Amino acid sequence: LADEELIIGLARTTSDLASILAGETTEGLLGTFSTTLPDNDATSLFFAGLTDTEGYAENPDGRPVDLQMFSKSGLDQGAVVQPDQTAVYAGHFSTDSPAMNINLSGPVDKTFSSMRFGDISEMETVPAGNYQVSLEVLDVMGKVASNEELTFELDLTGSAGEPVAIVVNGFLNPEANRNGPSLAVKTVSGNGSEPTGVASDRPVRVSLHGNYPNPFNPSTSIPFDLKDTGAVRIDIYNIAGQKVMTLIDEVLRSGSHVIPFDASGLASGVYIYRMVTDSYVESRKMVLVK
Repeated sequence: LADEELIIGLARTTSDLASILAGETTEGLLGTFSTTLPDNDATSLFFAGLTDTEGYAENPDGRPVDLQMFSKSGLDQGAVVQPDQTAVYAGHFSTDSPAMNINLSGPVDKTFSSMRFGDISEMETVPAGNYQVSLEVLDVMGKVASNEELTFELDLTGSAGEPVAIVVNGFLNPEANRNGPSLAVKTVSGNGSEPTGVASDRPVRVSLHGNYPNPFNPSTSIPFDLKDTGAVRIDIYNIAGQKVMTLIDEVLRSGSHVIPFDASGLASGVYIYRMVTDSYVESRKMVLVK
């Protein structure tokens, strides 16, 4: 595919994708993008932004927040590091967050400075090991504007010898963004996967967020935050209060989570999803439209 135009389409669900590829419909198509990949060089593509901006905060730096494609080339650099090292780079993909410093502290300290939505940093080589990622929100003068602790654990012990992206996503202010997922740090390895346990956030409270999309057909996602590791149960009820299924009932580690919900077997209507932990109970409504 090097030096040839690549057309990329994003679909909401796998069933939407099958229908789109079959030429039956374009419903569920989130967007199409084109790019040309460089010859003899590995490239990662990132998709970030909003498919519907209504009800969401604008970007403080004035950058567009609609769904966009961002690319990072030069990933072959990750293949030349020593076996006990890894190449890391950072990406800012939080639409409502202003410029920020992304600080990496551990066996060595690195700072990716003044990153704004859509920015992807240069590659840095660091020893494999355990790190902390701290986010410093900046004001228009480039000074640290908030002392709020935004610190995340990062385990790079299993990522030696390959490039890893440190990705900031979610919302700095979920309440101003349809109660979407909280700000979080994730990682993506050179082959596009998210290594198990590489990054986990530390929410300050337990929260059940609004599902997205909503209304939906037939699939949606339910995000929630856990301050501590513990048992979590999410049940689905119809509007009459009858339980139709248990979506999850297990012990999960602390952090931000997103659980997919496929309602293919349910009729259109209003449904309630209810989350229960040892110290928290919360319910929200969602609308299935077929």
